[in-house]
Amino acid sequence: MYRFYQFLWKIGRVIGLNLNLAYYRIMSSLLGYKLGQGCVFYGRIRFGSCGYGIAIGNNCSLGDQSFLSVCSGAKLVLEDRVSFNTGCHIVACESIKIGAGTAIGEYVTIRDQNHKTAGSSGGINGQGYSVKPVVVGKNVWIGRGCYIGAGVCIGDGAVIGANSVVVKSIPANGVAVGAPAKVIKLNTNTS
Repeated sequence: MYRFYQFLWKIGRVIGLNLNLAYYRIMSSLLGYKLGQGCVFYGRIRFGSCGYGIAIGNNCSLGDQSFLSVCSGAKLVLEDRVSFNTGCHIVACESIKIGAGTAIGEYVTIRDQNHKTAGSSGGINGQGYSVKPVVVGKNVWIGRGCYIGAGVCIGDGAVIGANSVVVKSIPANGVAVGAPAKVIKLNTNTS
């Protein structure tokens, strides 16, 4: 299938069209994910397992080498005008929702699951996962290299500084930085 993508991309470059989106429209019907109108995919986007449960809203843009995956029965919702930069990884085992107008920098990881670490003779791989939904509000800005973990809720208008590790919820209009991320101020200018 990747060779078909490469073929479309090369033909598009020769004739001056972006056939990239045409490829993903075809793939959406084959893999079962929902793709809104006016979306732009920059380069190759990968979908783990099947795409059932993935809904991409209108006018979204996804960067090259982004990876979206859902477990069986899970949901991943990108509302309208969500933008990802290069290399983002979003993996949902239960539910991840990203609000309209949110901008996400390069190499951000968002996951709604963590390995359990209860100490068993089977090692880390046999311990399973703890799973909690993740909600990212509207008009949030997530800087490059951040990690957003299970059970996190990021309020509308929040800003997450580059390379932050978010394991606790962030209030609306909060500015959070660090590992673990801590709120350093609240934006009062929300116009």
